[in-house]
Order: sequence, then C-alpha cells, then structure tokens
Amino acid sequence: MTARAAPAVATPPISVISSSQWIAPLPGAWRALHIVGQIQNTSGGDVAFVTINVTWQNASNGVVGHSVAFATKTVLSDQGYSPFEDLEFPPPSVSYDHFAIGAITYSRSTAHPYHLDAATSPCPINDPADEACGTVTNNGSVTVEDVNAILTYVDNTNVTVGQDKWAVDNDLGGSSFAPGDTGHFRFPRSNDHSPVSILVDAEPAYPVDLNPASLDFGNQFVKTTSPAKTVTVTNTGSRALAIPNISAPGDFGLTTNCPSSLPAQASCNVVVSFTPAVRAAEIGVLSITTDGAGSPDTIPLSGTGIAPVVSLVAAGGLDFGSVAVGTTSAPTPITLTNQGSAPLVVTAIAVTGDFVRTDPNACLGSLAIQASCVINVAFTPASPGPRSGTLTLTDNALDSPQQLVFAGVGLGRNIIFNPPSLTFDGNVAVSQLTVTVTNNGTLAITIMGVSSESPFSASGCAPWPRTLIPQASCVITVTFDASSAGSTGPGPVAGLLHVADSLGDQYLLLVGNTGAGRGPSQSNGAPRMNPPPPAPRSS
Repeated sequence: MTARAAPAVATPPISVISSSQWIAPLPGAWRALHIVGQIQNTSGGDVAFVTINVTWQNASNGVVGHSVAFATKTVLSDQGYSPFEDLEFPPPSVSYDHFAIGAITYSRSTAHPYHLDAATSPCPINDPADEACGTVTNNGSVTVEDVNAILTYVDNTNVTVGQDKWAVDNDLGGSSFAPGDTGHFRFPRSNDHSPVSILVDAEPAYPVDLNPASLDFGNQFVKTTSPAKTVTVTNTGSRALAIPNISAPGDFGLTTNCPSSLPAQASCNVVVSFTPAVRAAEIGVLSITTDGAGSPDTIPLSGTGIAPVVSLVAAGGLDFGSVAVGTTSAPTPITLTNQGSAPLVVTAIAVTGDFVRTDPNACLGSLAIQASCVINVAFTPASPGPRSGTLTLTDNALDSPQQLVFAGVGLGRNIIFNPPSLTFDGNVAVSQLTVTVTNNGTLAITIMGVSSESPFSASGCAPWPRTLIPQASCVITVTFDASSAGSTGPGPVAGLLHVADSLGDQYLLLVGNTGAGRGPSQSNGAPRMNPPPPAPRSS
C-alpha cells in the first residue's frame, strides 16, 4: 500500500477517457445504478488512490445527488489506465436521469507500479457466455502477494461499459506469486453488456506504507542542521520484508532503526535532517529498497538553504583624498545592504588607521533581507603623506568578516586642533569644553564661522570673519546638553565641530559619553551635521 499524501485537484493530470451508465431494476421501484468509466494518468509521475467525484442530475440537468468512485487500480504509472465503477441505489423519490464527472483527486504514489503480465484466453466451450477467463504471470524479479486481475469492458464505439476486479491465486493455490509463477482466472462478468473487447491487467498488493509521503524542511541557514523529521515505514503485507538499503542524497542526512528484515504488520522509523551547503533550493528523494512490489519506495525531500549576503558600497569610493593633518574630513557614507535570503546580524564594526566612525553604533544589530543602513567614516590624518586604514564588519554572513581598505593623504599642518577631539561626561546635565584652533602654516587664514548640531553647540573664534596670522590661535567653546532630545536613549552620542575657513572645511570629532547608565545602541547612520553660519557680507 502506498502512503496517502494531501489530495490535489487534478485538472487535467487525470483525465476521463470514456464513461457510461447502466441501470438494473430492483423490487419496490428501486434501481441499481452502475456508473463506469476509464481514466488515464497524464500527471507526469506515479499516482495512487485516484478519486472521481460524481454529480447526479435530473433530466433538466438539476443536481439531485452526489457520489464518489475510486480507480480500480491502486497505483497508476504516468500514461497508465484504470477503470472505475460507482455502484449506487438512488431512492425512488430521487428523479435521477444522468451523471456528470466532477473533480478528480489523487495522491502522489510512494511505490512504483509493479508490472504483471495478464491476458484473456478462451473459456471452456460449455461455460456461460458472460464468463471471462485468462492468465496472470509474474515476470518480475520479486515475490508479490494478493494479486488481482482487473478487466475493462469496451463496446464497439470505444466506450467503457463495465469493469471487474477478481483475486487470482497461483496455479498451486497460494496467494503469493514468485518470479515466474502463473495463475489462471475464470469468473462471470458483473455487467449485462456484450463488450467488443476486454482489456485485462493485473496488480499486486503494495506492502510498504510510508507516512508522511513527503518532507519539506523549509528555510534553513546554510551549514546548520534542521530539526529532524521522521518517516514511519510499515510492512502492511503478510510476510517479512527484506530492506537491503535506505538512502538519501547530498545534504539530506538520515538515521534509521529499520532492521534488515521487517516483520509483517511491523513498523520502523527513518529520521531525516537537512544541512544545506549552499544558498539555494534543494530537492532529493528518500529511497527505501525492499523485496516487495513497488520497490524502491520513495518520498520527495525539499528544503532551501538561506544566508545573508553583505554588500558594502562607499559613496565616492575608498580614497578620501587630501586632508590637512590634525583635521577631520567630511564623513563618507558607506551603505551596508543585506542582499541575501536571511536576516543579517552585525555584531561588530571596527575601524583602524587614521579613520573614525562618526556614529559608533550605526548598523549594529539585525538587518532585514534587502534592507540597508549607513556607516559614516571620516579621515583624520595624524601625519603628512599617504595614510591607510580598514573597516572590518563581523556578522553572520558566510564570508564574515568583510573588510574595506581606505586610503588618503595627510597634508602639512595648516590648522590644528588642540585637543584633537572632545569627549564629554554625560553625567553632568550641561558641560562645556574648549578647543584651541592654531594656524600652524606660513600664511594667514580666515575663519568664516563655526557650528555643530544638537546636542552640541559651538561658539568662539569670533567675530567672523576672524583672521589668524601664522602661529596665532583662537578658542572655540563647545557645549554638550545631556538632557536634550538628541542625546537621550542608550549609547554614546557622536557629532562634529565644523570650522569653515579660507583653507576649506575642517572638522573635529565630538563624543558625548553619558556614563555607565547607557548601553549599546544603533542609529540609522545618517549624517548629523548642520551647515556653518554664513560669513558676514563685506561692506
């Protein structure tokens, strides 16, 4: 017997070749209704337990009842045929006239059809005219049991007018057919027609039942193992079944407690798991080889390997150009995108060399499929000449860690900040720190304005424009408001002091550290710079 899978409506994988009806009168105005026909499997694979839904109609095509017929053959190969018959007894009160075939459902078969040779032969001369005779021979390689001869009756218009199914013993009187065994059948036909041709086939019992009839492991992270799923193997026959082999391919692993010989009516288990090696959908087949009809019995296996895929794209490239020593470049946004099929979990982002992240918590945590975030990186050359650094991303992608290599050139000192960055103690509601701006070059420079963004504010080196001769200095005061909207919530707060001068834009890193009460956080990485105030108009 094959395992039942969830029925699927078949239109048109199972087609009706022909059908007809005949009615036999019974006492008391009752009738015996025989609805017969023949179907063909065109689904492309083996099927089992084909069910034909029948609608009863009156002479005006009104529906007066329903019934169900089953294919006479248990298992049908692709392009295979089977008769069916629905025997019903409509009450006299039902105005039945004709029938219509409705939906046809089926299950995918776990057993492969086993072929037996069958043929009709002339019956003895004195036997009744409605008798059918023939032979069945097992020309296969295994012993089969419970063989049935299946006859389809067709009239001279190729319409199916009847069918029969009869058990056949071998010529020694047993129900088993060893390879080479033959059995003869001789029985009266069960219909009142005189068919032009009799189509004969034979089918054994299929002793292996697999439950469930398929395994789908769904999405599974690459190089990890899914929860196990169990297939129960039952020997529904009357003799012990030899099981020489159970196998599954590739990334589908299995263990089993099935013995080499499974007793009649006994069960055992096959446990299957899925460990995908690649990011792709995978299919396979669990195959169970026995010495019974239908071997090997198989069920389909499926699953999809998923994994995040990292894309890092720096706007404008990885070369930060030339920046004066002691100053900080404008931030370069680096877009991190998860181009994979599973969430990306970023656990660390490290920057080395003369480079710094202006928002230290951007992109940390989980990033959904096809989602993006921005990591802002600035260049802070510590000495003149070519400078380099790296950004290293640590995450759950298969190629973790990922790395970008930065380059830049530090120019000779012109403007320097002392100190080179400001860090505020967030345990104080409002705190102020100062930074000295020095012209370390050989020509005068003009400061056009200074600015920052909430929760930082800046003033000094005023009035603007303010000219500094070589080695001259001025002082900028930066205020950090730990209670402002921009600084509340977990994690340190970063910002930039922006100084606009005749040499270009200069930046200083500002960090508001609100103390032990704050934990890691993630921002969206958006730059938080405000433009500097405009320079006064020349009079």
